[in-house]
Amino acid sequence: MHLYFLTHHKRSAIMYYRSELPQRIINRIGLARADTVTWQDLGLTPNERIKNMMNSSALLFYTAGGKHLIEFIKQLRKHPIEDLGAGRFAFPPAILEDCDDNTHYVNPLNPAFGWLGTRNYDGTVLKPGETLWIVKEDGEKFPIWEDGKAGFNVRENVKKIRSLDTSYRNAQGVSFATARLKDYYTRALGLKNTYHFPNSVLFEDYPDIRTLKTRGQVRVLWQGGDSHYGDWYSLRPVLKPLTKRFPEVRWLIWGAVFPFVHKEIPEGQLVIEDWLPYDAYKIRLATLDFDFAVAPLVPNIFNEAKSAIKFYEAAALPRPRCVLAARTPPYSDEIVDGETGMLYGDLAEFESKFEALVRDRALRERLAANAKDWLAENRLASKTVPKYFEWISETIAAWQKLKRKLHVN
Repeated sequence: MHLYFLTHHKRSAIMYYRSELPQRIINRIGLARADTVTWQDLGLTPNERIKNMMNSSALLFYTAGGKHLIEFIKQLRKHPIEDLGAGRFAFPPAILEDCDDNTHYVNPLNPAFGWLGTRNYDGTVLKPGETLWIVKEDGEKFPIWEDGKAGFNVRENVKKIRSLDTSYRNAQGVSFATARLKDYYTRALGLKNTYHFPNSVLFEDYPDIRTLKTRGQVRVLWQGGDSHYGDWYSLRPVLKPLTKRFPEVRWLIWGAVFPFVHKEIPEGQLVIEDWLPYDAYKIRLATLDFDFAVAPLVPNIFNEAKSAIKFYEAAALPRPRCVLAARTPPYSDEIVDGETGMLYGDLAEFESKFEALVRDRALRERLAANAKDWLAENRLASKTVPKYFEWISETIAAWQKLKRKLHVN
């Protein structure tokens, strides 16, 4: 069996979890031959690509749409099998697509809203010409997205979402990063063949780099990009009082630094780390010298379909760390409160559990060790990928059976 993993992104967390990791495991344990390819590798024209792919069993790729891709998928679906003689046949590859975000409900505070946004804050569909507003700290109302301005176009975004949906419907199967995401798209699009392949870890990918511990400090990590503004902002009311109550705390901000942070956290208790290309991500994570992480998340349809990746990565380190996370999916689906991490439902509970983690090193270490044990049992790539491969194999077999039947008839 020969699988092609199509890459159309630069190396990123998405490509690592959804393409690179499964490919590595499939090759490592000899399940099949799995190669990474680009469109250019496959050929310059649709006919060239089809010809070059006739020696493969499946083409797997992360969320993609567009007129040309959909037409190409349709061509592959219609392409007949080739009789090679002596009972041997060449089949067009099965198309398997992968998804890790609910693109139907991108939040307006997410920069991706500019090219995928189609709904208001409350989930209602935007109308052409509609403007989305945000209220600034001084009470002034400010337009955040205006249809037809600065590249934001509601009609075009609706077309993009429909294109993505069409590519899912035309695939022989679609895999999803979370069970909630799988259930949503199965219902919304009527998909027949879906699979939950969770983001998974390889402990060997997290380097064991020993650093000097900063004595007398408890370092708390928050990491994220611009899309997490609303999540991080939800903790603003408690940042100043907690920081004042615990002078030993250092807030380690890795990624986007929003202006409100400087107003709530004194410079002497604030450590800012610039974001890095993904190739350096795990090395930097291993050297950040943090004691635990916080993972605030605002409940909404988009966030509920996310993966609990911050929980995984903190626990996957050679010296695992625990996470204090919002009591909302995905964290509430996977973290056992008080056993593999801490969950909070409101700011009072956040303050209480934050204090417990700051004061009790043994508690932090117990939670972190339990979290790593949970990962080893439930999210280790050597365990999740073979099951994913079984689904891939079953999908390929069903596709080839159908094509053979059509060939005979």
